[in-house]
Amino acid sequence: MRDPVMCTGDGHTYERHAIAHWLEMNKTSPLTGSSMERWDLVPNHAVRKAIAELQLELPSEEELQSSFGVPGDDGGQGASSSSVVQGGPAEKRVYNEDGIYVFASLRRSLYSLDATVHVWKAKKLCMPSKVATSAVESTWESSMKAQVTCMKALDRGRVVVSGSRDKMLRVWNVPKGGVDSAHLKQEAALQGHTDWVNCLDVDGREEVVVTGGRDTKVIVWDTLKWYAKHTMKTQDYVNCVAFDRVRDKFFVSGGNDWKVLLWDSQTFRQSLEFSGHTYALKCCAVDPVSASWVVTSGDDSKLCVWSPESNKCLVEIEGAGGDYNESINCCSISSDGHVVACGLANKRIALWDTRTWKLLQKLDGHKSGVEDLCFVPGFSNKKLISVDGRSLRSWSCKSSDWSCDHTVTAHAIACCEMASY
Repeated sequence: MRDPVMCTGDGHTYERHAIAHWLEMNKTSPLTGSSMERWDLVPNHAVRKAIAELQLELPSEEELQSSFGVPGDDGGQGASSSSVVQGGPAEKRVYNEDGIYVFASLRRSLYSLDATVHVWKAKKLCMPSKVATSAVESTWESSMKAQVTCMKALDRGRVVVSGSRDKMLRVWNVPKGGVDSAHLKQEAALQGHTDWVNCLDVDGREEVVVTGGRDTKVIVWDTLKWYAKHTMKTQDYVNCVAFDRVRDKFFVSGGNDWKVLLWDSQTFRQSLEFSGHTYALKCCAVDPVSASWVVTSGDDSKLCVWSPESNKCLVEIEGAGGDYNESINCCSISSDGHVVACGLANKRIALWDTRTWKLLQKLDGHKSGVEDLCFVPGFSNKKLISVDGRSLRSWSCKSSDWSCDHTVTAHAIACCEMASY
């Protein structure tokens, strides 16, 4: 197994994509035959740890798909569980709300390998409406067989950068006439990773992009000439990366080795190591106002706040993932640094006040675990976009109370990103 999960319907452990496909087609347990109208998939950390300790050579994805008979082109794979989105920089400029767009990576179906991108105007998504929001579907490349796991938009150069399961980092041009005028065009397809690209982030000056992958590599890419300028090795899968966009002095990474690594942005050497998590990390973000703290979380359901000046843990919140200590899949910090939003495996979004580290509110509405989320710039930190693999939701805050404005249902939404053009 690569991703063992326990099915709450019968208490047995399965490979995630295999049981997910089974439950799409059946409402019974594959082992007991009992009816399972209600179920959920919870990461089995004990089995995952046991597999890691055995140091076995895991089967390839193709072998797993063939064994379980999951349909799809070349053995399609399920939605990525480690997609990551970090909070945006503390921008000084005034945003034009008409020029802010939401990019979301979609697939034709849950097990399809064809990746497309849908683009919405953020202003329309953030207005209450019962009518389906019109979207501009910009095909990245119909022939590209790659599930997108992470995206980032660069204002300078008008490009969107994406990482995918085919080990490639791709650069896409946004037409000068706007996203409504034409399809996105691929500018470059960069090789460097030898396994899935799990995460990426861009520095404040937009001069470098950092990616992390299942090959345990952290790669720094030059955005002027688009080449790999430096490669670092870690001890396990890298699931999340986040830049200090205030001073561009450091960036952090986290993964399956349970550690948070802090890297110097100039020398690309590891300067600090934070230890305190007890399972794999899935998300991290840096304070966009002063870069004086870093927030991390993951499969141990623990929310930790670290000081980049030392290896001291400033805040540690146990059970931040919910009543049953579910995983925290993603996190984002508002541009004023006052709110941290966490996407939970229990289908909720948890909002935390960073001045007191008290829980502000839990948002319900998603039908499955929240895979990705980000605050919308230009809306006074009162707008939030989130995806759960099947739908995209926009949230707004009115009188300190958050509620859902709009829902867009789709086959398989992997990740979302904001852009201002």
